[in-house]
Amino acid sequence: MTAGTTDAAPASFAVRRVVVALDAQCDHAAAIATACELAGRWRCRVAGVFVVGADLVHLGGLPGVRQVCLSSGAPQALPAGDLEAELAALERRARRALADAARRIGAEMSFTVVRGSLSHEAAGLEGEDLLIVEGSMRPFGGGLAFEARWRRVAEGARQPVLLRRRRTAAPGPVACFHDGSAAADRALAAALRLAEDRAQPLAILLAADLPAAAEARLASWLAARRPPARLVRVGPGDAAWARAAGRPALLVVPAEMPGASWAPVPDADVLLVR
Repeated sequence: MTAGTTDAAPASFAVRRVVVALDAQCDHAAAIATACELAGRWRCRVAGVFVVGADLVHLGGLPGVRQVCLSSGAPQALPAGDLEAELAALERRARRALADAARRIGAEMSFTVVRGSLSHEAAGLEGEDLLIVEGSMRPFGGGLAFEARWRRVAEGARQPVLLRRRRTAAPGPVACFHDGSAAADRALAAALRLAEDRAQPLAILLAADLPAAAEARLASWLAARRPPARLVRVGPGDAAWARAAGRPALLVVPAEMPGASWAPVPDADVLLVR
Protein backbone atom coordinates (compact mmCIF):
# COMPACT_ATOMS: atom_id res chain seq x y z
CA MET A 1 0.00 0.00 0.00
CA THR A 2 1.04 3.62 -0.44
CA ALA A 3 3.14 5.03 2.38
CA GLY A 4 1.07 6.70 5.06
CA THR A 5 -1.63 4.03 5.26
CA THR A 6 -1.80 2.13 8.56
CA ASP A 7 -3.50 -1.01 9.79
CA ALA A 8 -6.03 1.08 11.72
CA ALA A 9 -9.46 1.68 10.25
CA PRO A 10 -9.82 5.08 8.55
CA ALA A 11 -10.92 8.01 10.71
CA SER A 12 -14.56 9.00 10.49
CA PHE A 13 -15.71 11.52 7.88
CA ALA A 14 -16.39 14.72 9.85
CA VAL A 15 -18.48 17.61 8.48
CA ARG A 16 -19.20 20.76 10.50
CA ARG A 17 -21.14 22.64 7.81
CA VAL A 18 -22.75 21.85 4.45
CA VAL A 19 -22.25 24.65 1.90
CA VAL A 20 -24.23 24.73 -1.36
CA ALA A 21 -22.93 26.85 -4.26
CA LEU A 22 -25.63 28.69 -6.23
CA ASP A 23 -25.69 30.81 -9.37
CA ALA A 24 -27.88 31.98 -12.25
CA GLN A 25 -26.89 29.17 -14.63
CA CYS A 26 -28.06 26.03 -12.83
CA ASP A 27 -31.26 24.64 -11.42
CA HIS A 28 -30.25 24.21 -7.80
CA ALA A 29 -33.37 22.58 -6.35
CA ALA A 30 -31.73 19.14 -6.09
CA ALA A 31 -28.50 20.57 -4.66
CA ILE A 32 -30.44 22.48 -1.98
CA ALA A 33 -32.46 19.36 -1.14
CA THR A 34 -29.26 17.28 -0.85
CA ALA A 35 -27.54 19.90 1.30
CA CYS A 36 -30.44 20.07 3.74
CA GLU A 37 -30.88 16.29 3.81
CA LEU A 38 -27.24 15.85 4.87
CA ALA A 39 -27.31 18.78 7.30
CA GLY A 40 -30.39 17.28 8.91
CA ARG A 41 -28.80 13.84 9.23
CA TRP A 42 -25.56 15.23 10.64
CA ARG A 43 -27.11 17.97 12.80
CA CYS A 44 -24.88 20.65 11.32
CA ARG A 45 -25.32 24.08 9.78
CA VAL A 46 -26.17 24.71 6.13
CA ALA A 47 -24.94 27.70 4.12
CA GLY A 48 -25.68 29.05 0.66
CA VAL A 49 -23.17 30.98 -1.45
CA PHE A 50 -24.72 32.74 -4.46
CA VAL A 51 -22.06 33.62 -7.05
CA VAL A 52 -22.70 36.51 -9.43
CA GLY A 53 -20.31 36.27 -12.37
CA ALA A 54 -18.61 39.63 -12.85
CA ASP A 55 -18.03 38.85 -16.54
CA LEU A 56 -21.76 38.29 -17.08
CA VAL A 57 -22.67 41.60 -15.45
CA HIS A 58 -20.01 43.39 -17.51
CA LEU A 59 -21.28 41.80 -20.72
CA GLY A 60 -24.83 42.89 -19.98
CA GLY A 61 -23.70 46.51 -19.75
CA LEU A 62 -22.02 46.61 -23.15
CA PRO A 63 -23.76 48.47 -26.01
CA GLY A 64 -25.27 46.34 -28.74
CA VAL A 65 -25.70 43.20 -26.60
CA ARG A 66 -28.69 41.07 -27.64
CA GLN A 67 -30.56 38.25 -25.95
CA VAL A 68 -31.98 35.35 -27.98
CA CYS A 69 -35.37 33.84 -27.25
CA LEU A 70 -34.95 30.04 -27.34
CA SER A 71 -38.53 29.40 -28.45
CA SER A 72 -38.38 31.73 -31.48
CA GLY A 73 -34.65 32.15 -32.08
CA ALA A 74 -35.23 35.88 -32.50
CA PRO A 75 -32.62 38.32 -31.08
CA GLN A 76 -33.93 41.06 -28.80
CA ALA A 77 -32.38 44.11 -27.21
CA LEU A 78 -31.32 43.74 -23.59
CA PRO A 79 -32.69 46.80 -21.76
CA ALA A 80 -30.31 48.49 -19.33
CA GLY A 81 -30.64 47.08 -15.84
CA ASP A 82 -32.59 43.99 -16.89
CA LEU A 83 -29.72 41.58 -16.26
CA GLU A 84 -28.95 42.99 -12.82
CA ALA A 85 -32.64 42.81 -11.92
CA GLU A 86 -32.88 39.21 -13.13
CA LEU A 87 -29.79 38.19 -11.15
CA ALA A 88 -31.20 39.87 -8.03
CA ALA A 89 -34.48 37.98 -8.50
CA LEU A 90 -32.64 34.66 -8.88
CA GLU A 91 -30.60 35.39 -5.76
CA ARG A 92 -33.75 36.13 -3.75
CA ARG A 93 -35.37 32.93 -5.07
CA ALA A 94 -32.35 30.83 -4.10
CA ARG A 95 -32.16 32.44 -0.65
CA ARG A 96 -35.85 31.75 -0.03
CA ALA A 97 -35.62 28.13 -1.26
CA LEU A 98 -32.66 27.40 1.01
CA ALA A 99 -34.26 29.14 4.00
CA ASP A 100 -37.48 27.14 3.56
CA ALA A 101 -35.59 23.83 3.26
CA ALA A 102 -33.41 24.61 6.29
CA ARG A 103 -36.45 25.58 8.35
CA ARG A 104 -38.12 22.25 7.62
CA ILE A 105 -35.19 20.34 9.17
CA GLY A 106 -34.54 22.84 11.96
CA ALA A 107 -31.03 23.69 10.73
CA GLU A 108 -29.22 26.99 11.21
CA MET A 109 -28.82 28.70 7.82
CA SER A 110 -26.60 31.45 6.45
CA PHE A 111 -26.47 33.01 2.97
CA THR A 112 -23.69 34.95 1.24
CA VAL A 113 -23.48 36.69 -2.13
CA VAL A 114 -20.08 36.66 -3.85
CA ARG A 115 -19.24 38.69 -6.95
CA GLY A 116 -16.67 37.26 -9.32
CA SER A 117 -15.78 33.63 -8.70
CA LEU A 118 -16.21 31.23 -5.81
CA SER A 119 -12.92 31.42 -3.94
CA HIS A 120 -11.98 29.66 -0.72
CA GLU A 121 -11.54 32.99 1.04
CA ALA A 122 -14.58 34.85 -0.33
CA ALA A 123 -16.97 32.10 0.74
CA GLY A 124 -15.25 31.53 4.09
CA LEU A 125 -14.79 27.82 3.33
CA GLU A 126 -12.94 25.64 5.83
CA GLY A 127 -11.50 22.13 5.77
CA GLU A 128 -14.43 20.43 7.50
CA ASP A 129 -17.04 22.02 5.23
CA LEU A 130 -18.72 19.87 2.59
CA LEU A 131 -19.25 21.90 -0.59
CA ILE A 132 -22.13 20.85 -2.88
CA VAL A 133 -22.11 22.07 -6.49
CA GLU A 134 -24.22 21.37 -9.59
CA GLY A 135 -22.64 19.47 -12.45
CA SER A 136 -24.79 20.84 -15.33
CA MET A 137 -26.48 24.08 -16.30
CA ARG A 138 -30.27 24.11 -16.41
CA PRO A 139 -31.45 22.39 -19.63
CA PHE A 140 -32.73 24.39 -22.57
CA GLY A 141 -33.68 23.82 -26.19
CA GLY A 142 -35.54 20.57 -25.56
CA GLY A 143 -33.41 19.20 -22.73
CA LEU A 144 -29.88 20.08 -23.89
CA ALA A 145 -27.63 20.85 -20.90
CA PHE A 146 -23.98 21.84 -20.79
CA GLU A 147 -21.43 21.03 -18.10
CA ALA A 148 -21.39 23.75 -15.46
CA ARG A 149 -18.29 25.64 -14.39
CA TRP A 150 -18.72 24.05 -10.97
CA ARG A 151 -16.83 20.94 -12.06
CA ARG A 152 -13.68 23.05 -12.35
CA VAL A 153 -14.40 24.56 -8.94
CA ALA A 154 -14.90 21.07 -7.48
CA GLU A 155 -11.57 19.77 -8.78
CA GLY A 156 -9.66 22.77 -7.37
CA ALA A 157 -11.34 23.07 -3.95
CA ARG A 158 -9.51 22.47 -0.67
CA GLN A 159 -12.38 20.64 1.05
CA PRO A 160 -14.54 17.66 0.09
CA VAL A 161 -16.92 18.49 -2.76
CA LEU A 162 -20.10 16.70 -3.78
CA LEU A 163 -20.65 17.22 -7.51
CA ARG A 164 -24.37 16.79 -8.32
CA ARG A 165 -24.74 14.94 -11.63
CA ARG A 166 -27.82 12.74 -11.16
CA ARG A 167 -30.87 13.34 -13.33
CA THR A 168 -33.02 10.56 -11.83
CA ALA A 169 -34.08 9.50 -8.36
CA ALA A 170 -33.50 5.80 -9.07
CA PRO A 171 -31.92 3.96 -6.11
CA GLY A 172 -28.37 2.74 -6.38
CA PRO A 173 -25.34 1.78 -4.30
CA VAL A 174 -22.45 3.88 -3.06
CA ALA A 175 -19.23 2.97 -4.90
CA CYS A 176 -15.76 3.87 -3.66
CA PHE A 177 -12.45 3.48 -5.47
CA HIS A 178 -9.52 2.27 -3.34
CA ASP A 179 -5.89 2.08 -4.47
CA GLY A 180 -4.34 1.55 -1.03
CA SER A 181 -3.39 5.19 -0.48
CA ALA A 182 -4.12 7.34 2.57
CA ALA A 183 -6.35 9.51 0.35
CA ALA A 184 -8.35 6.41 -0.59
CA ASP A 185 -8.74 5.59 3.12
CA ARG A 186 -10.32 9.04 3.63
CA ALA A 187 -12.61 8.44 0.67
CA LEU A 188 -13.61 5.08 2.16
CA ALA A 189 -14.47 6.74 5.48
CA ALA A 190 -16.78 9.14 3.64
CA ALA A 191 -18.36 6.33 1.61
CA LEU A 192 -18.99 4.30 4.77
CA ARG A 193 -20.70 7.18 6.54
CA LEU A 194 -22.92 8.11 3.60
CA ALA A 195 -23.88 4.50 2.83
CA GLU A 196 -24.77 3.87 6.48
CA ASP A 197 -26.70 7.12 6.86
CA ARG A 198 -28.75 6.42 3.76
CA ALA A 199 -28.97 2.61 4.19
CA GLN A 200 -27.42 2.09 0.75
CA PRO A 201 -25.35 -0.90 -0.42
CA LEU A 202 -21.60 -0.25 -0.61
CA ALA A 203 -19.20 -1.45 -3.31
CA ILE A 204 -15.43 -1.00 -2.95
CA LEU A 205 -13.61 -0.98 -6.30
CA LEU A 206 -10.05 -2.21 -5.79
CA ALA A 207 -7.18 -1.05 -7.98
CA ALA A 208 -5.71 -3.75 -10.24
CA ASP A 209 -2.31 -3.54 -8.52
CA LEU A 210 -3.60 -3.44 -4.92
CA PRO A 211 -1.61 -6.05 -2.90
CA ALA A 212 -3.55 -9.01 -1.54
CA ALA A 213 -2.56 -8.04 2.02
CA ALA A 214 -4.16 -4.62 1.53
CA GLU A 215 -7.34 -6.23 0.22
CA ALA A 216 -7.42 -8.51 3.29
CA ARG A 217 -7.02 -5.47 5.54
CA LEU A 218 -9.97 -3.75 3.86
CA ALA A 219 -12.07 -6.90 4.23
CA SER A 220 -11.23 -6.94 7.94
CA TRP A 221 -12.30 -3.31 8.36
CA LEU A 222 -15.60 -4.00 6.62
CA ALA A 223 -16.37 -7.41 8.14
CA ALA A 224 -18.96 -6.14 10.62
CA ARG A 225 -20.88 -4.05 8.11
CA ARG A 226 -24.46 -5.10 7.36
CA PRO A 227 -25.32 -5.55 4.62
CA PRO A 228 -21.79 -6.66 3.72
CA ALA A 229 -19.75 -4.40 1.46
CA ARG A 230 -18.92 -5.81 -1.97
CA LEU A 231 -15.20 -5.81 -2.89
CA VAL A 232 -14.53 -5.81 -6.65
CA ARG A 233 -11.07 -6.13 -8.18
CA VAL A 234 -10.87 -3.78 -11.19
CA GLY A 235 -8.74 -4.34 -14.28
CA PRO A 236 -6.27 -1.70 -15.49
CA GLY A 237 -7.44 1.35 -17.41
CA ASP A 238 -10.17 3.96 -17.00
CA ALA A 239 -12.65 2.04 -19.18
CA ALA A 240 -12.46 -1.06 -16.96
CA TRP A 241 -12.89 1.10 -13.86
CA ALA A 242 -16.01 2.77 -15.26
CA ARG A 243 -17.52 -0.61 -16.21
CA ALA A 244 -16.85 -2.02 -12.73
CA ALA A 245 -18.52 1.00 -11.09
CA GLY A 246 -21.76 0.09 -12.86
CA ARG A 247 -24.58 2.51 -12.06
CA PRO A 248 -24.05 3.78 -8.52
CA ALA A 249 -26.10 6.63 -7.06
CA LEU A 250 -22.93 8.03 -5.51
CA LEU A 251 -19.29 7.60 -6.47
CA VAL A 252 -16.66 8.46 -3.82
CA VAL A 253 -13.09 9.00 -4.99
CA PRO A 254 -9.89 10.70 -3.79
CA ALA A 255 -9.81 14.25 -5.15
CA GLU A 256 -6.42 13.55 -6.76
CA MET A 257 -8.01 10.97 -9.06
CA PRO A 258 -8.19 12.35 -12.64
CA GLY A 259 -11.65 13.40 -13.74
CA ALA A 260 -11.26 11.30 -16.87
CA SER A 261 -11.46 8.21 -14.65
CA TRP A 262 -14.83 8.93 -13.06
CA ALA A 263 -16.53 11.16 -15.67
CA PRO A 264 -17.64 8.16 -17.83
CA VAL A 265 -19.65 6.67 -14.94
CA PRO A 266 -23.22 7.65 -15.94
CA ASP A 267 -25.79 9.47 -13.83
CA ALA A 268 -23.89 9.35 -10.52
CA ASP A 269 -23.15 12.08 -8.04
CA VAL A 270 -19.41 12.27 -7.32
CA LEU A 271 -17.87 13.03 -3.92
CA LEU A 272 -14.24 14.19 -4.19
CA VAL A 273 -12.50 13.67 -0.85
CA ARG A 274 -9.26 15.31 0.28
